[in-house]
Amino acid sequence: MICGELTTLRALEERDVERLRGWRNHPELMGLHFSDLPVSDIEQKNWYQAYATSRTKVFMVESKQDEAAGYVILKDLDHKNRQAEIGIHLDPAHQGKGYGKDAFHWYAFVLKNSTCTASICRCSRLTNARRGCTAS
Repeated sequence: MICGELTTLRALEERDVERLRGWRNHPELMGLHFSDLPVSDIEQKNWYQAYATSRTKVFMVESKQDEAAGYVILKDLDHKNRQAEIGIHLDPAHQGKGYGKDAFHWYAFVLKNSTCTASICRCSRLTNARRGCTAS
């Protein structure tokens, strides 16, 4: 687990798969993911099966009250060039509370110190009202 000031990040577990699908298909969030297309139950289950051997890492973001607030996804971790891409997806009920900033800060801190990653890029789509592109 990674414990921040406002959030805790924990490893993705099979019990989280349906919640992730709900967020992927949420009307307010669908356009903010890597794909705009809705995800079926079988597609989500297939993704989870492939996830175990992929270079993608997902961590659940929980509030200090143990409420699932969203997730952090790490893609394209490149140890050779010391780079990674990070995405933060929060349930609309948990947006605007500082959870995304806290999760990014602590995850990036741990990532840099554990894998010697020199560059982490967090980019948002232009359609995201809270957009920002930050490199650490």
